[in-house]
Amino acid sequence: MDGRLTRTRARRSYHPTITLDTGVLECVPEFVYLGSPVTKDNDCSAEINRRINLASQRLGMLTSSSELNIRTKIDLLVACVFSRLLYAAETRIIKATDSRKLLAFEMRCYRRYSKCVGKTK
Repeated sequence: MDGRLTRTRARRSYHPTITLDTGVLECVPEFVYLGSPVTKDNDCSAEINRRINLASQRLGMLTSSSELNIRTKIDLLVACVFSRLLYAAETRIIKATDSRKLLAFEMRCYRRYSKCVGKTK
């Protein structure tokens, strides 16, 4: 194990001191693991906002094409946009506000393709 590249994360008030041959490992409050940030308090709101922005960029690429029919666009929406949005979602603890954000983004995507204006219930 390379001590120069390895870090540890503290859990609440417990800060372990881990020593290797090369020295003591640094204890950090958050780090990126498999593309997603892992924080001390396991708050994933920032990651969900980041994922919504990434999915919005993909959505912009798909909606610019006028040559595709609505069914193909929805299939691409599910395959390309929602997969980017929900990547590793099963590992997150999602709050009610984050759940509402995800649902609002999904509905916005469908409204964009169906060309609905305003809020529909």
